[in-house]
Amino acid sequence: MPRKPPALTVRRYVPRRSWDHGGKSRHERGYGSSWDKLRKQVLTEEPMCRSCFHERGVVTAATQVDHIVPKAKGGTDARSNLRPICADCHATKSAEDRGHRLRPTTGEDGWPIA
Repeated sequence: MPRKPPALTVRRYVPRRSWDHGGKSRHERGYGSSWDKLRKQVLTEEPMCRSCFHERGVVTAATQVDHIVPKAKGGTDARSNLRPICADCHATKSAEDRGHRLRPTTGEDGWPIA
């Protein structure tokens, strides 16, 4: 009796989600208890968002610590590579690091807001 040919499967590209880290835990990715201590130290030393202040002159509370050169691109946890930033600035920088462009926000008249 002839065998049935194997079923043809089509593999589609599924974009990787921001929360998908290849099955690695935060400890395996280098964000364990030592990172928690370092993060707390950075936020204690500089409690304001460095990006908001330098780029727009606005004082905003920092809630996250950012790697200036991302760890995925060879950055380290050295203090000189870390900066405190707010959640909005971190989302913007992370998107840019991944190659995404952010849409400019527009006003009621339809023109971009700087």
